[in-house]
Amino acid sequence: MNVTNAANNHIHDVEYDPYAERIWVAMGDHGNSQLFWSDDLGQTWDVIDDRGQISMVTQVAAFEDCVVLGTDGYPEGILRWERESPTDKPENVDSFVRPHVQIQKKADEEKMEMYARRRWHIREDDGRELCLIPFGFSPMNENASESVVLASVDGDEWYELHRTDTREILLTNVMGPLSMDGDRRTLISDSNQGRAIRLTRRYRSSGNNANHHIPYCQ
Repeated sequence: MNVTNAANNHIHDVEYDPYAERIWVAMGDHGNSQLFWSDDLGQTWDVIDDRGQISMVTQVAAFEDCVVLGTDGYPEGILRWERESPTDKPENVDSFVRPHVQIQKKADEEKMEMYARRRWHIREDDGRELCLIPFGFSPMNENASESVVLASVDGDEWYELHRTDTREILLTNVMGPLSMDGDRRTLISDSNQGRAIRLTRRYRSSGNNANHHIPYCQ
C-alpha cells in the first residue's frame, strides 16, 4: 500500500550522473520507495517500477560502468546495476543485483537493520573516482550495535574502511576526502555522540584492490 503522509514520502538522495548526463532521485519510504531518473535536466522523468517494488533506496552513486544503490530495506547492503553504455536504462527492479554487497554481520544476528547513510562521492579529472558509504544500525533495533564504512573506486568491489562495535557510536554521515591524492583525510559523523571520527587512509586509486582492506564478495 502506498502512503502519502510527509513522514513516508520524501527524497532520500539526488545524484548527477556525468557519464549519462542524467539525474537520479531516490524516494521513500516503504510503499513510496521509488527510483526516478531524468535525461533532460528534470523536464521529464522515468521510474524503475511501480512504487514500493524496490527496496528502500537511501543512496545513489553513479560510476562509469554501473549505478549502485545503498538501501535500508531487506536485504540490507548495496544493489548494483551494470550498464554496457552510459545511456543504457534499467528495465525494472530486477536489473539491480540484490544484494550485490551484503553487510557482514555477527553470527548470532539474524537481521542487523544496517541503514545506508549519507555518502561521499568524488571524481578526479583523470578519471579516478571514489565513493564512501557509511552504514549505521537502526536505533529501533535494541540489539544492533555496529556501524561500518565501505569504499569503492568502481562500484563493483567494496572495502571496509572502518567498523565500530558499540551502540554508543552511530555513524551516519561521511565528509571527505577532497582528493584521492595525499592522506585522504575523512570525517565521519557520530549522531549519538554529537561529534566526528577522523580517518586517514591510504589506498590505491586505480585497479581492483585497496591497501590493507578485505574486499566484500558478491
